[in-house]
Amino acid sequence: MNDTCSKELVRDLGAWSQELISQGRLPFRRVETYPRLFSPVGEIRPPLVLWINRDSFMAGGIILPVAQNAEEGFALGRASSLALGLTHFVTWGPRRVEFWESGENQPRRLKTLDFAAEGTSPKNQSRWILQQVLEGLKPLAVLGAVAPEDLSPYYLANLCQGPLLITQIELEESFRGARAQAGADCTLPSNHLASCKNLLTLARLLAAMTVDQIPLGVQPEKFERALELAVPYLAPPLLQALQPFAGELPLPHSSAVRFHHLFRRLGQLRWGQNREKASQAVEILWRQHMVKLGLTSPPTHSKVDPGTLLVNPAALRPAASPFQEVHQDPAMHALLALLRDLRGLPAPSEATGNPITYQPNLPPTSIEGTILASPTLLSAAEKELFRLCLRTSWPHRRFHPAPRTPRWIWETVHLLGLAADHARIVLDLPSPALNVELGRPLIEVLTEHFTLRSLEWENQGHLSFHLEKSSAAPGAPLLTQSPSDPDDSLADTAGTPFDALEKALSSWLGEAVEILEVGGEELFCTAPGKRERQIGDAERAGIVARVFADGLPQFPEKYLYAHFRPELQEFTVSGALRIEDAFLGVWELVDGSGHKIQVEGEETAQALVLASHGANRPLRVPRDRHLTAAIVEKYLQDLQALRLALLRETHSRRERPQAARFWAKRIWESLPLPPWELIPE
Repeated sequence: MNDTCSKELVRDLGAWSQELISQGRLPFRRVETYPRLFSPVGEIRPPLVLWINRDSFMAGGIILPVAQNAEEGFALGRASSLALGLTHFVTWGPRRVEFWESGENQPRRLKTLDFAAEGTSPKNQSRWILQQVLEGLKPLAVLGAVAPEDLSPYYLANLCQGPLLITQIELEESFRGARAQAGADCTLPSNHLASCKNLLTLARLLAAMTVDQIPLGVQPEKFERALELAVPYLAPPLLQALQPFAGELPLPHSSAVRFHHLFRRLGQLRWGQNREKASQAVEILWRQHMVKLGLTSPPTHSKVDPGTLLVNPAALRPAASPFQEVHQDPAMHALLALLRDLRGLPAPSEATGNPITYQPNLPPTSIEGTILASPTLLSAAEKELFRLCLRTSWPHRRFHPAPRTPRWIWETVHLLGLAADHARIVLDLPSPALNVELGRPLIEVLTEHFTLRSLEWENQGHLSFHLEKSSAAPGAPLLTQSPSDPDDSLADTAGTPFDALEKALSSWLGEAVEILEVGGEELFCTAPGKRERQIGDAERAGIVARVFADGLPQFPEKYLYAHFRPELQEFTVSGALRIEDAFLGVWELVDGSGHKIQVEGEETAQALVLASHGANRPLRVPRDRHLTAAIVEKYLQDLQALRLALLRETHSRRERPQAARFWAKRIWESLPLPPWELIPE
């Protein structure tokens, strides 16, 4: 059975299984094909899983197609059973279907169903066999379930991972929609903010459950508040790691319901009673998140030296003396702090999830770790903060962040400035850090204040720098040990800092030094994709249908329904009106043809201007100026609400705030509504 035939078989089995399940005679409620699961052999994707309750991660059976012999599916069957909390699986071969009990050493056959030799079409026979398989799995779904105390850490990690996949999408929409009110000053990608919120909420939940501080009767609406009240009972290092990050938003109701369901399920499994197993589950989630961030450093058992600053640590290392920690990702910080707490490991004396604001009590004598590349740029407010913080790390220099220099360049410059004289630095930097245009601040401090001891390529496109901070006066040349003769020092006293660095690196990288060529801006900042730059007619129509589901507001007709026959004054105009002049309470308006009209009262003039952008002619507004002011105020409130709804809709569909606002304005202008600028913020 080749791969194509296997996928066709899985697709057919899934459809037939769902059809049989819908008849209501089986304990299963859902069929899922190729779900991603954590297991002892890495990430696996069992072909077909029968769920009793997917949200509670309660599986009832696993079906594995095999090409010839059942032994081909033993490895995947054992791993899948362990990941799903089962003790059985089914292999589907070309001649027979076999039920197996997954033992520690060799699976034990429980039952065999043979295919008929001839006389029945293969599809009809497969459907009949599948029905027998589902009937055979009914008792195993109950008897083959693993007791809570025997569940593997992989099962617990998969249980926690399930809601994260769904809430990630909900949170991304929530963060993008929030930009409609916050403006375009938020530069962090919505998927990054959603991932941080997602994992931070999970870490708070798991941490609070270990100290049993969440009321059992809490409802989803109050669930996040219950977490806030439970966090202060944690140890100070863990409490600090679980603090809200800048720009964090409350959970949407649907996401709160999912986390609340996870809380109830973990309570049934007595989470936290076995701290070792709980720590293993957290470590699985932590390592998975590191892989997503591009941190793939191999585990090391070397001790952390005193006075060391760890940057985005990718391994749990023993430490007998105080050390410091900096994280660029709040979720990674939270999971690592929770893991240390569960295992009783010493916490760092100082830790932060915001590198640019980090100010250690003592300058670190060693810096080790990896800098994560992020394509985001600095907002206007962040530039001012960065300038202030860089004055503390580099008091004798003045930096002026360039418009297109990403935040991680400045974070790296700041951390290097915090190091003590003669500090030993082992830092993995993204190769774009040496871009001559956008990496100039980093190149300048490297060439003027550091000695390069060695340089080598690492995985994920990183360069591993082994540096020593020099105590020489600013402007001293870069020194580097030649790889051919460690006792030989090279010094370049002429040319620009870029020339000095290029000569130094060429002795280590040879021809690979072309990474220093000018260009590569696409590695630093995200360019708007095609979908960001344009919008189709169908998408535009969908946005209009959602935002203006109740139709466009008709002014002033709609706003006069609550008033019995108010006296109106009528004006005949051609096109939209604009205010030309005002003197002693008399307002002069001009239409598109140049015709002028005069009215008394600012509210009447404003009502006519707003009404002239509609389709109704002639214009009729109340003579009562108090009534006119009231309906104008109500109309502007409705326009503000519609504009905000339109902004939320476009922000939910566009990652870049500028593109979202641009398309919202374009759609608004295409409708018979007053201009965007006439509506107060």
